[in-house]
Amino acid sequence: MNDFDNILKNKLENFREVPSADVFNKIRKNYPKRSFIDFVKYNKYYFIAAMTALLVTGILISVMKNKNECENSLITNNTSHNTNTTVISNNNNNLDNNILDLSEFKIYNKVVITENVSSENASTEISYEDIKIFLSGDTIICGTKYETSIAGAIEFYIVPEEIYISKHNSLTAFECQKPGKYIIKYEKRSDNTILRDSMFVTYRSVGSLEVNVSKTMLCPGEDLIISLKNNNLIPEWRNKEYDISTISSDNYKISGLKQGMNYIVFELSDGDCRYKYEKSVEVINTLKYKYVSTPSICSESNATLTILSENIVPSAYILNNEYSNGIGVFKNLDPGIYSLSIKYGNDCRIYDTLLIRDSLNINPYFIAERDLLNKNKYSFRNLTKVDDKGYERNNNISFIWKINGIEFLDGDNPVYEFTQDGNNTVELIAILDESCQSVYSETIYVSVSNFRIPNIFTPNGDGIGDEFRVFYDGEIKNYKLTVLSRMGEIAFESNNINDFWDGKINGNDDAAEGLYYYIIRGEDSFGKIIEQKGALQLVRH
Repeated sequence: MNDFDNILKNKLENFREVPSADVFNKIRKNYPKRSFIDFVKYNKYYFIAAMTALLVTGILISVMKNKNECENSLITNNTSHNTNTTVISNNNNNLDNNILDLSEFKIYNKVVITENVSSENASTEISYEDIKIFLSGDTIICGTKYETSIAGAIEFYIVPEEIYISKHNSLTAFECQKPGKYIIKYEKRSDNTILRDSMFVTYRSVGSLEVNVSKTMLCPGEDLIISLKNNNLIPEWRNKEYDISTISSDNYKISGLKQGMNYIVFELSDGDCRYKYEKSVEVINTLKYKYVSTPSICSESNATLTILSENIVPSAYILNNEYSNGIGVFKNLDPGIYSLSIKYGNDCRIYDTLLIRDSLNINPYFIAERDLLNKNKYSFRNLTKVDDKGYERNNNISFIWKINGIEFLDGDNPVYEFTQDGNNTVELIAILDESCQSVYSETIYVSVSNFRIPNIFTPNGDGIGDEFRVFYDGEIKNYKLTVLSRMGEIAFESNNINDFWDGKINGNDDAAEGLYYYIIRGEDSFGKIIEQKGALQLVRH
């Protein structure tokens, strides 16, 4: 085993830093102890060198202690820091390529601490200089990423394990894994000088703020609903161009958005951090359209409808919630009123009501008037209309009259004397342009009895035909007259043949125009039961 002196000499040879007393103690533990006398006896030539080395070691330990106290004092003046740091490795072989140009920085506090490293042939002096590297001071970041402009290369920065450094154009980002307070240091060695700076960055958690909007594309007049999740803060709205109302603590309604692009902006603050939310939503323009229709001819299913859009291409046209297509053209339509729904944009709809006219619409109608002298003779007054106008204005119309299915004449207003007792069906057939035709019919009761019963009366106060009266040639007993509406409701009743109906419902309100039915029952002078039924037309104009 080598002597202790030789071991110590080998350990200290080429040593660039003076070891602490702990180094010597660890070395001594690995070797057997000798007495002082033996040491002096066998190592008398190295005794002086050993004592000198111990003296130098004590001096260096004292210097290092003062250096640590100075560094701790500098850090304490800034703020406390996390000692669990990762040093960004710098290769001493590349120091010449990364020498710091001190002309770029301002030395704001120069503290020179000298370290003397002694060996047999050299003594090294190391100085520390505090310079201004960070362009900002200690700061608080709301989030996990701090971007700033810094001086110096990033390989000379010392950061904790939780911090990642990256370069983005002119900015350097310090991104942390979790919220907390971290110290970021800069330290670069140039020859025998170490240049350094430090700052504290506190990362605040922004929470899990979640904002949901009901739609990003709205229909004209539609409201926007904004929902805030996992948040107890009240938004501060920055845009006052629209109306904002509160639905609940987490839901808000925005009304009055203009057509085109709208920008929703609000901020949330918890005192230290302020979060800004921006969202653009679009309101679709109102659909502009017009429609063109061709009328129905002769009340047939031959009308057409075409909807033309002027500014937006709709996705669907819906007619009466039944017929739908994507081109807006409908054919074979009946005349009448239709509901139209047009779907466009993001499920937007516009509604309208359309009228499909009926062209050449024929409405045949007549009134049968009984002759006052000849109870079996009737005059037929033609009241037919074409497109709600009197038929007299149309030269292309013609008529056919039929009695019990047999054509008897083709005049406009014929006169006919019935020869057949009982019910007789009278038909009026109106023909237009040889292509359109329509039929109207009535049943007239004809009796050879002595009753004279009008089939029409006009209770309009002009003194002509204002009363419905029943006449009987001869004597009648147990007489009863009942007048019924089409619905079977009794409009008038009487047991006196001299009574008349004045056109009022049971003597109260005026009866509506239209067809009524009468039933007459009684006995003649020979005790024969008499019963007569027929139709009655009430006309007020």
